[in-house]
Amino acid sequence: MSIEDATPRLPAPGSIVAATLELAQADIATFSMREEFARLSASGVNLFVVFAVGYLGGESYYPSKVCPPHPHLGSQDLLAQAVECGREDGNSVVAYVNSLFGGQDAWGANPEWAQRRPDGSMLAMGGARAMCPNSPYGDRIVAAVEEIGSTYAIDGLYFDEPSFQSWCSCTNCESAFRADTGQRIPLSANWEAPQWDAFLQWRINRVQSFIERARLALERVRPGAAFWSQQAFPMTSTEMGATGSTPISERVPPQAQGWSRTLFYGQSVELQARNQDVLSAEVWRRFADRPVWWPGLVASYLHGIAAGRPALAFVEYPGFPWALVTIPPQELEFVLVDVRGSGGDPWFPDYAPGSSDPRGWEVVGEVSRRLSDSVGTSASPEATVGVGYSAAEANRSSARGAEGGYLQEFLGVAQLVREAHLPARCVALDSMTGESLAGLQLVVVAHPRALSPQALEVLADFVHSGGVLLLTGEGCAHGQGESCSGNDPLTELSRVASHAAEDSAPGSSYLRWGAEGSEQLFAVSGVMPDAEVLEGGRAVAWSQTGFGLFEQPEAANAGSPGVVLADHSPGGRVVHALCEVGRLRYAMAAPRVQELFSRLIAECRLVRPPVEVQAPLSVGVHLLRSEEGVLHVVLVNHSGLEDSGEVLRVGSVRLVLPAEHWPSRPTVAGLEGPCEVVAEPDGWAVAVESVGVWTALSIRV
Repeated sequence: MSIEDATPRLPAPGSIVAATLELAQADIATFSMREEFARLSASGVNLFVVFAVGYLGGESYYPSKVCPPHPHLGSQDLLAQAVECGREDGNSVVAYVNSLFGGQDAWGANPEWAQRRPDGSMLAMGGARAMCPNSPYGDRIVAAVEEIGSTYAIDGLYFDEPSFQSWCSCTNCESAFRADTGQRIPLSANWEAPQWDAFLQWRINRVQSFIERARLALERVRPGAAFWSQQAFPMTSTEMGATGSTPISERVPPQAQGWSRTLFYGQSVELQARNQDVLSAEVWRRFADRPVWWPGLVASYLHGIAAGRPALAFVEYPGFPWALVTIPPQELEFVLVDVRGSGGDPWFPDYAPGSSDPRGWEVVGEVSRRLSDSVGTSASPEATVGVGYSAAEANRSSARGAEGGYLQEFLGVAQLVREAHLPARCVALDSMTGESLAGLQLVVVAHPRALSPQALEVLADFVHSGGVLLLTGEGCAHGQGESCSGNDPLTELSRVASHAAEDSAPGSSYLRWGAEGSEQLFAVSGVMPDAEVLEGGRAVAWSQTGFGLFEQPEAANAGSPGVVLADHSPGGRVVHALCEVGRLRYAMAAPRVQELFSRLIAECRLVRPPVEVQAPLSVGVHLLRSEEGVLHVVLVNHSGLEDSGEVLRVGSVRLVLPAEHWPSRPTVAGLEGPCEVVAEPDGWAVAVESVGVWTALSIRV
């Protein structure tokens, strides 16, 4: 088959199971591409990302005239073998090109091509070095993309690690930055200087330009082939962990410690999405020290940006050279189902191909088949609640060494929404439009000070159209003693302005909610800002802060407004909790925090969703609507999973189907067959005897 005869194609979103053949770990002399395709195809893999240019030293796995061949390649052409196997089996084949790491032939002969840290050092990975995309090495990689696309009938190309894995202050960057800005590259961070902001944006623009050059090169020679590039570790920092307990990678120079991971790489999925046929992100959960539900949250974020394109969660674990075998089977099962339920598709690495991960791939195949049989592959996620995430604010707060500020608050809010069993999706605040909020009743935003003028305008339209906005943490901050005019857009919405706290010493803080005699007291820790309620706002809870670490506030102290409501016609509402509710959940596991969040949700006056789930906190819910109108309810359970690697079955799960959504008795079927539907005064109820890792139910009238 000639390249002209082969039309590029990928599986449809919702039906993809992807695998990367990490040939750098393979014994090239004995490796069988046919056996590998047969083995992985049996596990449901239908999208094969095959090494064309690897990361050991920019080595090629085909007879390249541009990149040095793998030393053991000989006369083989592994990329050609993969394309042939894919065509025979009806599977898609995508060429993998690592754009970052070059070998001795590159950096040894041309040291000026390597990325340089402010002290002039290179980043080493074995015998390879991080190469600068602004150098002639970037031209080499773009030429390799064109060579691959013009020679092989590939269905797509994955452009891995286009990034700055250092400052970079090499001579190429210095010359380009001076030409673009008239300035020198700064060698230390100054977050208040316009030059520093210009440098950070310049890095993002240069990475974007590199990606665009590669995409255009592929498009010229292989029209219709899918193109996408790496997006690394969203929603985390270079410290990786929630507490910084995970060791800092050798890739991170001292100047960049604490930065958000995407800022460090110089990547922006929102900016780069416009030129991608697929959106993907790496979700090395254990490296990132994130909860087991984090890959699904990332998949939801990508799905919202993708606008109908595939959204792949690249699930990797630190168990080289065996990527899946070190994952407890039930955790692998949970992550796969949670990613699918969030609108994403799973993507796994296959290290040491031909011998690795037999148990893990069996789990992938079995779970994928069961999920496809019960839910199908065309059902779309349905949500009534949006959880807003701002990569721009993650960049700002993490870079100042404050990951615990924004990221912990956001992740905690996402966790509380999940534990409240609200059908939710993640909303990209930085690229949000009115269409992004279609179908949502409520949008939850952590630290709303992060909102851009454009995002505020979209949210204002949402509220003025009857939507509800729940804000947590700091809002419109004014210096102590400054007047709150209410003229800025956020204050106009929330009708509350906070003052910078004079005393930041640790203290015991409480949120007092309700009238005297029936009030509830919630411990919220830390110092809460003083706040002023403006005309049109109404406080329903007050904060009280003690004067010492172990000192309870005086009961006579009325405190400052802690939760404020603002109603907007026709029916819109803003609820602003000035305490960090999410951080209380994510970082502190504070007692009664779910009860506090329930009080906030009650103030949001939400219309009942089509399915209400009553279940333990560890059970998450995904609603997916099929093209035939059938509503699928996917329940996922992680009880005990992170402690022992095995899920504890939970019982007493109950689904309530309100009559306003289901006026006549619906038919409900689970994995084991039909379920009993019991009539109630205001609808219907279905009891689920127990939930293991996951279960699915289909509801139809």
